[in-house]
Amino acid sequence: MGQLRSLWTALFPPKNDRPGYAMICEKVRALEGQFKAVHVGTQAFAKAAGLKCPRGCGACCAGTSVEATELEMLPLAVSLVEDGEAEIWYNLAEQRAFRGGCVFYKPGRKTGEGSCAQYAYRPLVCRLFGYSGNPDKDGKIRFSACTRLRQEQASCIAQANEGIAAGRLNIPVMTQEVMKLTGIDAGLARDLIPINMAFKRAVERVWLSQGRFACNRST
Repeated sequence: MGQLRSLWTALFPPKNDRPGYAMICEKVRALEGQFKAVHVGTQAFAKAAGLKCPRGCGACCAGTSVEATELEMLPLAVSLVEDGEAEIWYNLAEQRAFRGGCVFYKPGRKTGEGSCAQYAYRPLVCRLFGYSGNPDKDGKIRFSACTRLRQEQASCIAQANEGIAAGRLNIPVMTQEVMKLTGIDAGLARDLIPINMAFKRAVERVWLSQGRFACNRST
């Protein structure tokens, strides 16, 4: 009986013990390490530059053109699958044809205000937006501030750019962080797609790794 059980387990391992799922979890651990480092970097930069998002602001999340990669949505997908909530959010995103505004964004009472329903598992693009830099045409790192910060904290931004240019301020660089994503999985980090579509693909990948279904990867 013991041999039969061992054979059965080898042929049909528990969902969380399947090789595909283990590989996904390995990627998630690597992503969590990167996300933690980005958090430390953005918080240190914001504090040193004297910058802070206006309380309750959700302007950067409210747009309909936010894009992400499938890879950076994997931590959220795994969390929701393990908590039994993935299908709920998947269905909500499906109602939007997996396009439009982010399904996890919760608008507030006032225009431009809102919050994230899955803030702890938000993708890299959300962690970097507003507090990261990018090389300009001359290769110099410039602070990529959001519209509202540029409007309301222009003097702090000017001082921040001076500090970055002089080497006094360190800022996470978007292009460098994207390159780190490719080091985790170049294939899953290759395509920037609408954030709800990225979520769709990530959840389907987790489900497929658990043997739930053979999903159509054509979309």
